[in-house]
Amino acid sequence: MARLEANLAALRVLRRLQREEREATGDERRVLARWSSWGALPNVFDPSQERTKARRVQYEAAQAELRELLSDKEYAAARRTTLNAHYTDAAYVRIIWRALQALGFTGGRVLEPGSGVGTFIGMAPAGAEMTGVELDSVTAAISQALYPQARIVNEAFEHSRVKTGEYDAAIGNVPFHSARLSDPRHNPGNYPMHDHFIIKALEGVRVGGVAAFITSTGTMDKTSKAARAEMAELADLVCAVRMPNGAHAAAAGTDVATDLLVFRRKAPSHKRQGAVFARTEKLPSEDNKVMDVNEYFLGRPHNVLGTLVPGRKRGEKYRPEVRAGRGDTAARLQDALDREIAAALADGLVMTANPERRHEEPAGPDARTRFGQDAERFDGRIIPLDDGSFWAARLEDSEPHPCPKTQRKELRALLDIRDAVSDLLDAETSPNTDEGYLAYLRGALNMHYDSYVATYGPVTRFTRQERTRKLAWDDVPEALSEQLQDAALDVAGRLGSKQQDAIDNLGDGTLVDDDLKVLADWSPAAVVRGCRQGRQRPARLCAPGNGDAGRSGPAVNVPTGPVAPPAARRCGALFRNPLRTVEGWIS
Repeated sequence: MARLEANLAALRVLRRLQREEREATGDERRVLARWSSWGALPNVFDPSQERTKARRVQYEAAQAELRELLSDKEYAAARRTTLNAHYTDAAYVRIIWRALQALGFTGGRVLEPGSGVGTFIGMAPAGAEMTGVELDSVTAAISQALYPQARIVNEAFEHSRVKTGEYDAAIGNVPFHSARLSDPRHNPGNYPMHDHFIIKALEGVRVGGVAAFITSTGTMDKTSKAARAEMAELADLVCAVRMPNGAHAAAAGTDVATDLLVFRRKAPSHKRQGAVFARTEKLPSEDNKVMDVNEYFLGRPHNVLGTLVPGRKRGEKYRPEVRAGRGDTAARLQDALDREIAAALADGLVMTANPERRHEEPAGPDARTRFGQDAERFDGRIIPLDDGSFWAARLEDSEPHPCPKTQRKELRALLDIRDAVSDLLDAETSPNTDEGYLAYLRGALNMHYDSYVATYGPVTRFTRQERTRKLAWDDVPEALSEQLQDAALDVAGRLGSKQQDAIDNLGDGTLVDDDLKVLADWSPAAVVRGCRQGRQRPARLCAPGNGDAGRSGPAVNVPTGPVAPPAARRCGALFRNPLRTVEGWIS
């Protein structure tokens, strides 16, 4: 109950600070620092799950106070944090920061995805300019009250705008969950949350920067190597250490095993310097229970802080767990990192300087400054600047809008038309606008449009070309998605230009018909090999009643599901579409 009482006390202090609009005192910060969210206390939201009457009564009282301290929206958000809000022991945080410093980090911008209450922020070395991204509004507010010098962004990390090379380092304990979040730019591969967050954070780190993440063992041990291959494209693996089950029990109330992964960011064109960690291998236990274990740990068993044993069964295999060995886990983690960092330093796998960064970045208007109360409506609006360049005014992280010099005058003319249309529509929807002003706005719009047409030609002079529809990975069943990506990885390096184009499209997260045909011919993966063995030719989507609809659909593997009814078979369709992109049948 001490954890529960500490959380409630921190909430009371937060509400008092918000009412009085002031910073926390030293004593209040000590209370706030004990906040641990609700990952280890799920029953506070459902006291009936407690076994004893005394505990149920305590949790019911706590639940009632929570409803008073939180709004309905905050209460619902707090309940969701029981899935993955587990914080990091301060002893491990100190060790991880020391590892980054040993690799050469002396200061700079640092990103922490899923920053929680801010343990990594609070223990950051001097010179670290911390940015934490935290979904839960209460936790973000507590973190900001604890560390006013840091930038705490209260939003979902999948919605955060992370610029390539924006940070010098990244650090944190990413949330573990199998949920696959929509983030077209940073998660086209539709990876689980922990893999997604690591990849996105690595993309935000500059070349030569360093990163360290505590993550689920699934990142390294899942059969599909697609996410790991993407990480390897972005960064060299400096080292990895597997921590035992129970290592986070005291601070986080969770018993799972975890991995600490340390990276050095590299350019895509650079050769790999770090360790190999793409594949997994089968490891039988003493009682012949088979586990998938990453090749990195099989080659470096001393980096597993305990004994690998079979845990929960998944299909025909067992998830590896780690039975803790003798000695303090933090001390053993420090020893493992000291050994691996020393080897990395000897190999030159260290943080490098960043001479290309400008100390003064270009400044332009943000959406709130430019549009005031309409800022959300105009988030991302392109603004022409006096020097002839353009700026995308956003709510957060406004940025230059690139435009070739040869097209600047035309873009400015188009923006004049856009603004004239916007002004006219706003006036027409206002009940107090007189006809004279509307006539003036219509005349201004006509003037801008006629001027554009006289100079450049009609706006509609361009011809729209329909291209083959691409299939996003969000549309593909998880198993098929992973098999296709692994198929491409298996044959990379011995392909012709067409095959390499298909690999590139996989990397972009999209495929078209021809790409899948190429993979069917070249890939050893079972998902497409079946087509080559004559069991079934590659299928195409075909909506009922439209025999030509299949032209825009992707090729897929052996179809599943019931046979199509006669009406659908007449247009060539045979099986129900397994990709769920349209309700239809495939031929």
